[in-house]
Amino acid sequence: MNSNLVHNLSHIQQPQFSNSANLARITKGNPDFVRRLVNYKSLPVHNGCVNSISWNATGSCILSGSDDHKLIVTDPFRQNFQIIADYKTDHRSNIFCARFLPFTNDEKILSCSGDGVILVTDLQNTDSYINRYECHDSTCYKLLPLDSYTFLSCSEDKTVRFYDIRVKQSCCCRVLGTGNRRNTEQHQTKQIIKAPRPVSSIASHPFKPYEIALGVADSSVYIHDRRMLENSGENLGTSFVERLTVPSIMNKPYRVTSVNYSANGSELVASFSSDYVYLFQLANNGGIQKEPLKFQEPILSPVTPEEPPPTRQSSNKKLKKIRLRGDWSDTGPNARPSNEAGSSEIGQARPTLQNSLMERMTIVLSQMLSQSPDNSGGPSPALEQMGIENEQLNDTIESTSTPTGVDPAPGSSFSSNHNFSLEESTSVPLAEQMEMDESEANQPKNYRKFLGHRNTRTMIKEANFWGDQFIISGSDCGHIFFWNKWTGEIVNVLEGDKHVVNNVQPHPFYPILASSGIDYDIKLWTPSSTDSRYNHSEIQKLVRRNALMLEETKDTITVPATFMIRMLSCLNHIRHQNPGVNSTEANSTGATGNSNEAGTSSSQSPRSQDPTPQ
Repeated sequence: MNSNLVHNLSHIQQPQFSNSANLARITKGNPDFVRRLVNYKSLPVHNGCVNSISWNATGSCILSGSDDHKLIVTDPFRQNFQIIADYKTDHRSNIFCARFLPFTNDEKILSCSGDGVILVTDLQNTDSYINRYECHDSTCYKLLPLDSYTFLSCSEDKTVRFYDIRVKQSCCCRVLGTGNRRNTEQHQTKQIIKAPRPVSSIASHPFKPYEIALGVADSSVYIHDRRMLENSGENLGTSFVERLTVPSIMNKPYRVTSVNYSANGSELVASFSSDYVYLFQLANNGGIQKEPLKFQEPILSPVTPEEPPPTRQSSNKKLKKIRLRGDWSDTGPNARPSNEAGSSEIGQARPTLQNSLMERMTIVLSQMLSQSPDNSGGPSPALEQMGIENEQLNDTIESTSTPTGVDPAPGSSFSSNHNFSLEESTSVPLAEQMEMDESEANQPKNYRKFLGHRNTRTMIKEANFWGDQFIISGSDCGHIFFWNKWTGEIVNVLEGDKHVVNNVQPHPFYPILASSGIDYDIKLWTPSSTDSRYNHSEIQKLVRRNALMLEETKDTITVPATFMIRMLSCLNHIRHQNPGVNSTEANSTGATGNSNEAGTSSSQSPRSQDPTPQ
């Protein structure tokens, strides 16, 4: 195949390719096509991370939303590519999701951003947006168009809301200049679901549009029937149909960053932050009870850390680590786990000085958050010197660590509604997880786990179906993973970003994949290579590396540089007010060097270590 792949495929006249559905089924279901995928074209249309991409219904153009607050519609199949629409929105935060409203001739677009604002834009009249909704209290992650006039949204504020642009053209619940909200119904859209935790993904059944799946930050996917929803939306159980989760992570604060139904609606794929991708067999599909999925065990080499991990019975608590927002050194194809720090093949080793500083700051912050020595629940001596209560510091951390852009605090370890603590119960080690999987291998189950990728850095990482035979997902290692849906075997891996691949969107008909992430472009992939690109040994190295780094990064939170500067200022103030407290705080870190050196180096590190200027 050559660069005219799309043209050639669309003119095949063989009987078995009589329609687009057959073409998609045959080509996307062939592993040889998957292993011949290469980067066909890059579309450098944005000046920021591309957080959302979606094809229109006919597959003729791509809609994208970015950190640059722009909505761009691109025709990628011209000789180079052609930008059909380039619209600078009124969003003041990163755009997380952008979708075409169906049956509007690709002229009306929905978009949402990190500040919870939702806009409806008419590309034929870009002087202003048509509708503006500010009903969410926090980040709005995903939008789900239902028809030409209605759609749903899900948010960090734990709600799912319903909108009809014919009934209400705006929702101004926020009072300008204050943090207060108007609680009167005339200013609000309908809240149809109040979830137990933040909702970061939403999808609808392809043939039953009243059935919706919600990815909730308690390691669960909730299936709801919209026909059974109460107007108040306060009673979650009225529409609840099924809860999909995995016993080993049930009720843990792991986010579900993506949910997608299969083409026939019988299966659902979900990506869990700080865990893996899972395929669920839906219990009730068209009134027919399905048998549990019977999969072969995945073909993967066992991965064990160099040092024996703590046992589950261990009562030791593990300190969460701190990273600076904008530090992507643990992402991308060249990132390596800490035990490979001396490897000669490292191209992106994390700076030793910065790691040491972050460890020291973690310990100091843990002490600052600890209770008083007499366990009375009062502030720690260090905070008391500054007149700061523990609760105030917690609030500061939560407000500064709330996800903005594509570098939020790791979704599984932290959420804005989750009380912050540097101490977390020790997670189940990878080796022990594998033992658990083996012990449960013979037990009936309705889910399948896909290993090898890494999902800890972003809250918008997608997993999707590639035809009827394969599962695909982005990864923090900058690659796109393809798994055989039935065996769990990795069929191919593509290097798709310098840091993180977030979005993977298959073309609705042809074997063409669009992907995006931290890089400022959209990449198109087609099976146009003359030979297979599959490299088993390199894939196994990548899988082992990702497994180790998943364990390293899952207990890490991301904080902005402003928070670190404030913390250093606090420590400096404490040192001058009470040298004794400073000595205790600083010396207990067990690191060499004085506080002045740590402060200077730490304050300089965010800019020097940020590979993606914001």
